[in-house]
Amino acid sequence: MRNNKLNTNQLSRNNSSKIDRTPEQEILHQAHFYSVAIRGFIITSVLLYFVGIGSFVAGTFPEGTINTASELTIKILFVLVKIDRENTDRLDRLSQQFTDKD
Repeated sequence: MRNNKLNTNQLSRNNSSKIDRTPEQEILHQAHFYSVAIRGFIITSVLLYFVGIGSFVAGTFPEGTINTASELTIKILFVLVKIDRENTDRLDRLSQQFTDKD
């Protein structure tokens, strides 16, 4: 894969907030951003699930509330994992496509 690092001259010449990228770099950047965001949501969901388990053990909330919240968190977690898997496959395909193009 190409070295996508920008030199300091590019940063100093560009007065706007957006850094000039090739379309390939922009697509890879967006796919990577989505992957990082989805993984952040996955970590947050797992932490919320553990907080729910801890609250259940501590007896802080009623049992029905914890069960419902845990079930909802697990469903969201499975959807996020599926989206992350699809996004990772997309990122791999794009990386391979751009590598083969060079």
